[in-house]
This record gives sequence, C-alpha cells and structure tokens, in this order.
Amino acid sequence: MALGATFSMSTASGVSTVIAIIFHEVPQEIGDFAILLEAGFKFRTALLFNLASALVSILGCIVGVSVGPSSKDAQNWLLSITSGCFVYVAAADMVPALLGSGGHAHGESVPGNHSPRVKKICGVVGIFLGWMLMYIIAVTEKHSECE
Repeated sequence: MALGATFSMSTASGVSTVIAIIFHEVPQEIGDFAILLEAGFKFRTALLFNLASALVSILGCIVGVSVGPSSKDAQNWLLSITSGCFVYVAAADMVPALLGSGGHAHGESVPGNHSPRVKKICGVVGIFLGWMLMYIIAVTEKHSECE
C-alpha cells in the first residue's frame, strides 16, 4: 500500500520507494525461500509459496494507488504506518542484534568466525551506508522535483 501511496504522490517518491523496497525485499525473499527449503518444502513448493506471499504486495499496491489520490489524509496515514513499521523492525530486531543483546539475528549478521567488535563495526557501517543512500535519494528526489 505504501508503494501505491508514494506513486500517487509523485513518480520520484515512488521510484525512491521502489529502490528502498528492492534493497530490503530481495535479501528477505531469498532468506524466506531458504527457510522454506530448510523446513522440508520441495523446491517448486517453496517457490510457489514465496511467489504467493509476494503477490499479496501487488494487491496492496493496487489498493494504495486507488486510495492514495482520493485523500491526502489517506496518503499520510499509509506512509506514517509504514514508516512506523520499519522503525519498529529496526528498533526491535536490528539494534539489539547489533549490540549483541539478542534480537532476531542474535548478532549473526556477519557470517564467519569474527569477533563481536568486527560484527558491531560491520553493523554500524551498514546502518551508515543505509542512511547515506536514503539521504542521496531524498536530495536527488527534491532536486528533480524542483526542475
């Protein structure tokens, strides 16, 4: 829904959201597929389940595009809720994992036998690169809308 709402705001906002979603969803879907295979699903069945769950997002996009232009308040609510969900995921899973105090990844985001210090440095660098990418997208989007 957020994707539809951002495209209804502007094409530049929609494209920047697509880029962010790709960077988030591709690794997520690969991980989901691997979990399904590890759980005993056959390759084809795991692929179909993964595809089915991804197709639901298209339905959400259609709803977002249809609701977004009709009401500025609906756009604001959809984008606020989506942003809140991302902040929650970062606060509940990523930060505790980075600090080594649990969370979903339990600090195992860097493969191999590395010290906790190396893992924390890699996590901080990853967060910084994510912030920089969002900043570049925001500046580029603002600049392209002005022209």
